[in-house]
Amino acid sequence: MVRIHPYENYYFSALTDRTTPERLISRYGVHRSYVLKGALGDIIEDYPSGELALAVARPYRIIPRGDLKRFTMTRDFHSDERNFYVFGAFDDSCSAPLYAGRVYASTMHCVVDPVAYFGGYRRAALATEPLNRSRFNAYRLESRMVYVRDGCSPEDMDLRLYLRVHPVNDQDDPANGRGHSFSVASDGVRIDGNCVAVHRLPAFPIARIETDQYTPENAEAARRAMAGVEPRARSRFDVWGRPAGDGLIYVRENCSTEDTARFFLHVYPADTAPTGGFTNLDFEFGVHGIRTEDGACIITAPLPAYSIANIHTGQRDSWAVRFAFSPPEVNVAALAGEPLARAVFDIRVDGDALIYVKDGCTEDDMAAQFSLHVHPVDPDDLPTARREHGFENRDFFLWQHGGRAGERCIAVVPLPAYPVATVHTGQYDENGGRWETRFSLVHGEAASLAGEPLASSEFDIWLEGSALVYVKDECAEEDTAAQFFLHVHPVDAADLPEARREHGFDNRDFLLWQRGGRDAGGRCVAMTALPDYPIASIRTGQYDASGQRWAVEFALPE
Repeated sequence: MVRIHPYENYYFSALTDRTTPERLISRYGVHRSYVLKGALGDIIEDYPSGELALAVARPYRIIPRGDLKRFTMTRDFHSDERNFYVFGAFDDSCSAPLYAGRVYASTMHCVVDPVAYFGGYRRAALATEPLNRSRFNAYRLESRMVYVRDGCSPEDMDLRLYLRVHPVNDQDDPANGRGHSFSVASDGVRIDGNCVAVHRLPAFPIARIETDQYTPENAEAARRAMAGVEPRARSRFDVWGRPAGDGLIYVRENCSTEDTARFFLHVYPADTAPTGGFTNLDFEFGVHGIRTEDGACIITAPLPAYSIANIHTGQRDSWAVRFAFSPPEVNVAALAGEPLARAVFDIRVDGDALIYVKDGCTEDDMAAQFSLHVHPVDPDDLPTARREHGFENRDFFLWQHGGRAGERCIAVVPLPAYPVATVHTGQYDENGGRWETRFSLVHGEAASLAGEPLASSEFDIWLEGSALVYVKDECAEEDTAAQFFLHVHPVDAADLPEARREHGFDNRDFLLWQRGGRDAGGRCVAMTALPDYPIASIRTGQYDASGQRWAVEFALPE
């Protein structure tokens, strides 16, 4: 701060200093106005005639009255076509190699000749090959992007340019391709019929640069390219994905001033979709949008370079849509036959993932949150924090794992890597639960059982690997409601959890729906893992409010 503003807010007292205030002022610029006054005096002396423009706040009190009419204000030196401009030297243009001007009085102020400044960049750019040829050719000169159009019209100054810079190291720019939008007028000038714009690049190492121009011509081309193509989403604006997959196209015919309100654009990457993380690319209509002569509003908004799962976009307090940008890949064979469960959504399984499908999907179906409670075959597979609950919570929104494609909503939700016994899932919104269902993933285990069971009672019990499988044909409601007890007696009591050693056995009680359930044929199947220590014997059965219903005791085979 001292280096850039060496005199601002520094004052000296005549009571403590032996020098006079006038002498101090002559030796130090003790206030910005004095520093600026010296700079302006030098400028007036060097340029005794002609119009001058200033980019500093209200300096009129310190300009000599006879010269005051020569000075007018400008926001910055880029946006004005007059000859000389005064502005803060925090912009390194004052020391740039192509800069032609002088620094006056302090490093706070310098004078720029735009003809020399922009003309120097234009000459240097034309000596190289452009990165992109379009209405404006785009060049890279070290720390600057230079845009040049020879023979341009005043209307070309109103065009908007878009610049996306991708870093070598993603940590330098978490957005992985941050976008910069600017008009030619804000970063350039029109000199001798040529338009030149200069835009600073970020300081981090750059992997690649993308640039685009938002003009009525390419907006119309974008609209024509979407003819006959169904939009990804319909709302106040229809939204398409650009054919190259690198952006979105918003179109609204007969749009009004209200339609130019700020847009929000939240992009959910494929590799972090389960976490709910997204990239915020909110933008103003004036940055990416154009109103055409026939009254349409067209917006071409760029997207990040990474793989995208879902998009949430719209305008605050007006409209919003969510849709799958890259619809999940679904095995067609997995959609055939009867689903595992029928509810508002049909639910099927494909390998290690659940598939939720609904035809004729509504906005309410998309907006409601899904509950997904996964009950494992082995409770020890649960994350430690979830073991007391007996299930893992994997709640999600449809747009995190899928979206709407046409009139169908579909989501492909990965299951955990451990063996799953039962799934309890559904949807809820701010008014409460909308629907729920339970189903088992262990019915197929019973199909391969052979030989004699380890024990038989109301349920037959088999050993399958390191798990017990309970099976009963023609299972009744009472069989599904009664709780199972499972007492495991170890060979060595020291293997028991410390809290169970005084009892002499490990208690692994469960309900049928936690480890299995009843299939469409009326058969009940449950599968529950055994501990991995040596087991001497097992006692198991069921009980309800009236007491024990049945019990068996047996030893495991050698």
